[in-house]
Amino acid sequence: MSRLIGTDTFHEVWSSISRNPKRSLLTAFGVFWGMLMLVVMLSMGKGITNSVLGQISFIPQNLTFCWTDVTSIPWKGMRKGRWWQMKNSDIDAIKKEIPEIVMAFPMASPWNTDVRVVNRDKSGSYRIKGVDPSFVKISPIQIVEGRYINELDVQECRKVCVMGEKIVNEVYKGISPVGSYVLVGGVSYQCIGIATRSSQTMDIGGSDEEVVTMPYTLVQKLYNLGEKITMLTLQARPDVPIEFVEQRVRQVVCARHQVSPDDKKALSFINIDQQLRVFRSLCTGITVLLWIVGLGTLLSGAIGVSNIVMITVKERTREIGVRRAIGARPGTIIAQIMSESLVLTASAGLLGFIAGVALMSVSGLQNAALGESGMTLTNPMIDFSTGLAALGVIVAVGLAAGILPAFRALKIKAIDAIREE
Repeated sequence: MSRLIGTDTFHEVWSSISRNPKRSLLTAFGVFWGMLMLVVMLSMGKGITNSVLGQISFIPQNLTFCWTDVTSIPWKGMRKGRWWQMKNSDIDAIKKEIPEIVMAFPMASPWNTDVRVVNRDKSGSYRIKGVDPSFVKISPIQIVEGRYINELDVQECRKVCVMGEKIVNEVYKGISPVGSYVLVGGVSYQCIGIATRSSQTMDIGGSDEEVVTMPYTLVQKLYNLGEKITMLTLQARPDVPIEFVEQRVRQVVCARHQVSPDDKKALSFINIDQQLRVFRSLCTGITVLLWIVGLGTLLSGAIGVSNIVMITVKERTREIGVRRAIGARPGTIIAQIMSESLVLTASAGLLGFIAGVALMSVSGLQNAALGESGMTLTNPMIDFSTGLAALGVIVAVGLAAGILPAFRALKIKAIDAIREE
């Protein structure tokens, strides 16, 4: 660029641009607006990416959930369409036969069953979730008051529960029931805590703020589930692919319950790592789409610059012809025309870039201040590498916009230019 625009050349370029300032400003505005939109859209895409990845960044790696459904393949004399469920004993078998698993714990909930939570003349229907204390290792629970389910609660099958904050607000009118006995489904339990939903909580089995959480052993006993569990959570060692663990779990569990290991419907898995990859691919796709849209907007501005420079070349036909006649080299003519395009585009694009960064800086401060009120963008600001890429795009667009006018200028013959009126 330094070779392209020397001091003398810059004065010539500026003189050419300033001959028709209104036309130059209107042309430059297209590039300015294109760069502004590119920066704003990329910043918003970054904010969405930060928000999505921030909400799932707490999730441990190599995590999977599995649950059962009716069989779809006959197996060893068993017909298809048979309903079955995993049991507590399956957990011990999995831990024993699959050493690659570092954590395995159950959840037990009565399917499609809501219970009445009653407080004098107030009541409501809510879901019950039976959990193991290890659940907090994969989904940190935000406790407003009291405590969460612990190991003794599970081992001794204590009649305790953790109420969701929404239930407390609706049924108890915000008065804390912690330490007292509450009536849930016609059974009295001691409320040991109040939970609410946080940004680092997976809503497995229902949102914590609107369910009644109990020890899973208590839920099994009260709802005649025996040792049946609703869902099993598994985590593998960091060096072991979770897909391998899923395959081994399928072999072990299906063999214990006379189910075909090829029956994908009978035993289903949700691979969290796979879901995270999908999220990241989605964020990458959004960024690519925003680049395409932004570059399209910037390209329209560049076409305007190219057209205006083309008009300028036509207006300066006599001047260019005289230069050719007195020995100006083709490279000099090309450098002159492309310099005009580059200066016009780069200056407008740089101003658009600065305006976009300034605008999103203000937006970022607002989002940080309003983050607790549900703002979906998190730190909407492009990073350094993206900024460099955007500035590189400005230079590339400026050079590209001057190519056609420059070669149009080279086609001007000295004798034809001298004949121009």
